[in-house]
Amino acid sequence: MLDELLRRLLESRIREEVADELLLSDRPLGSFSARVKICYGLDLITDREFKALEYVRKIRNAFAHKIDVSFETQSLRNLCENLYEAAPLTNGQPTSMRAAYDEACVSLAFLLVHHTQRVKGVEEVTTGPTGPRIQGIEP
Repeated sequence: MLDELLRRLLESRIREEVADELLLSDRPLGSFSARVKICYGLDLITDREFKALEYVRKIRNAFAHKIDVSFETQSLRNLCENLYEAAPLTNGQPTSMRAAYDEACVSLAFLLVHHTQRVKGVEEVTTGPTGPRIQGIEP
């Protein structure tokens, strides 16, 4: 989900005729890591969001490349705690490391959608009974 939202954010800034050449999975900006770095380099995401997305990347890589790993593995617990602290819009104490990861990813997803809408010129964010909403994005 975050990978796709980063892609959409970049698409909002890249000329349509070259977007696929740059953003498809086997292209220069096709990986999660490359998308995070270029979004940060283009000032499309904040320092805090960059840091949080880097923690997400490390957690994703741990699950992708190790066999005996879980959210309770000490190294992942540490990454999840750091992610939760770095992620904007999180508060309180999560009930588990998985919950910390999920809540941080949801907050990052909301912010990436907001940034994409801002770049496209849609700035209206409202708060309703179910939380923040961005014009044109259904919950």
